[in-house]
Amino acid sequence: MHDYGDMLLINFSVWESTESLWDYVYRSPHLGVLRRRREWFLRAVEPYMVMWWVPDGEIPSLAEGMERLERLRTGGPGPEAFTFKDAYTPEGRPSSEAASLPAAAEARK
Repeated sequence: MHDYGDMLLINFSVWESTESLWDYVYRSPHLGVLRRRREWFLRAVEPYMVMWWVPDGEIPSLAEGMERLERLRTGGPGPEAFTFKDAYTPEGRPSSEAASLPAAAEARK
């Protein structure tokens, strides 16, 4: 249970890299479930997923995640809150890797 409303399902995880998360989301059996998400969820009109770099050994809080998501929604992507499409390096620079990740257009349908 969380304090963000009964209609919000939260999936909160920490990954070593954007590549490892990408591989899980788009190159594993998870993709089949992702393609069916419209069966269970309403289409989101604003960002619902956010990424940011976390120092080794630090465990982010749900409150921090929600703050980062709000930052992305109001200010767009930046080093403190970004997406696969507009990723940043741990040093805060735009990631050239984002442009090299294959499109996941099928999953977005």
